Amino acid sequence: MDVSSLPTDPADLAKELNDGTTGIPALDGLISDKAAPNMAFQRAAMLLIGPLVGGTSQFDAVLYQAIAMLPRVTALGPMTTQKGQTGEGFASGPGSGQSTVVVDPETGALLEVRGPRRL
Repeated sequence: MDVSSLPTDPADLAKELNDGTTGIPALDGLISDKAAPNMAFQRAAMLLIGPLVGGTSQFDAVLYQAIAMLPRVTALGPMTTQKGQTGEGFASGPGSGQSTVVVDPETGALLEVRGPRRL
């Protein structure tokens, strides 16, 4: 996915992720279902998973800020993955429909995805 044309302002990126107007068909074409109802969070998770073209460390920082602004997303703070790695966690969705991502705040690497994956 080419992210070079995505906004560099976190609020603008959060709006495009929420509205499905990123201009990236693989993101904008996602369809909500009961297992993964927060499509903005699912779109952001797809960007974390990659692969990306045109991504930079600045984009990673903007993406994390945008994720924290998305509706129904909770910043969980420091978390440990099942492999023992530590990172920052973000979650969306209630109960069994909850999706959680854990990212390395220093490198921007996605460390773990938990919960429903319709990506």
